[in-house]
Amino acid sequence: EYVSKLRVAADSIKSKIYNNDLLALDKAKNDYESENMDLLSYYKALNDIIQKKYIGIKDFPNFVNLIKINELEQKIDFAKIRNNTAKAEEKAIYDQYQEALRKLNVNKLFKEEPILENKIQGAISENSDQRTLYNISRALSIMDKMLNVKLVPEEYSYFLDNKNDFNPEVWADFLKKKSEDFGLGLGISENYYVIKDNMATIEKFYSIAGKRDEIFVEKSGARMDKDSERKAILIAGGFHTPTLVNILSEKGYSYVVISPKVTTQTDDGVYRASLKTDWVSGLK
Repeated sequence: EYVSKLRVAADSIKSKIYNNDLLALDKAKNDYESENMDLLSYYKALNDIIQKKYIGIKDFPNFVNLIKINELEQKIDFAKIRNNTAKAEEKAIYDQYQEALRKLNVNKLFKEEPILENKIQGAISENSDQRTLYNISRALSIMDKMLNVKLVPEEYSYFLDNKNDFNPEVWADFLKKKSEDFGLGLGISENYYVIKDNMATIEKFYSIAGKRDEIFVEKSGARMDKDSERKAILIAGGFHTPTLVNILSEKGYSYVVISPKVTTQTDDGVYRASLKTDWVSGLK
């Protein structure tokens, strides 16, 4: 509840502090996280800002590659490719498209995402207030996901690498001051301790969640050996997927990731109850 109130306060202050480019970046990010914008559309929105501000992105090869794939895809008539009536020039574009697809590493793409967002933010921010509010808003978004058990590994890595940005006392002080400066009367309460006092527990929770990945693979492999099986299905939450595929790859397993396409809003109460029940059952 406290994090939600601070997020509302931060959103109210953005229009007073952010410039147009930061507002565009913030809107795209919010639309993407609320699933009103798909991944490709979000990356195209980032690329629009990148092109407008001449931001160098050579250090983000998978992002560059995905943008290239999308641009090439618009030039291809797949029906002609399928029935072999495409001209030589069209076939050459299709070959470029196929090569770009082969080079795309999705796991590395998602690792590039938060670093690229930070670079864009750094390039378009004009003063310290804009940078501070951006960092606070990002930290609040990640904290909200942590508390609702909706975090992804890249966001947890961001948390570990930027712990100084996760100080709820700093969040409250900055938002309260800006609320007073702009006469917004947001009523920022100072009970930031509800987060600060539990930060170590939150971090421990996700640290343990990460350690489970090795156990998943270890026990799956042991069961396969016991049953003399060469194929198996491992069901795990989405938080674990990026790390699991890295472990499987390192251990020489061939694997396919199958993910459900969720089209309805998650019932948070049912989700948390199920999570607790599964863990308790496992302990028993």
